[in-house]
Amino acid sequence: ILDRSFYSTIAYHQVLGSKFDFLFLAQKLPKPDFRFYLTCETKIWTQRLKERNNLDDYEKSILNNPIIVEKIEKIYSKFGLIRIYNFSVEETIKIIIQNLK
Repeated sequence: ILDRSFYSTIAYHQVLGSKFDFLFLAQKLPKPDFRFYLTCETKIWTQRLKERNNLDDYEKSILNNPIIVEKIEKIYSKFGLIRIYNFSVEETIKIIIQNLK
């Protein structure tokens, strides 16, 4: 099991201008049986951020420049992840279980 931090690190660093070849590194690692990417519409994502109390600098930059979200989504699309639109916890769990079968 690998949490999102591996893929988000790659996406965020590329959006912020890093020239390091993270995709080459990703290709060298063992592939998990399933790779899910839980996402939602930009409008929902930014609304969820606004509802948080303590935003880090990166989250604040997203609120000030929503184009960053679109760039991140584009990078995530290169990873070959099973994309699940996260509308509700129940629906998300149902979709994950269907994919695991």
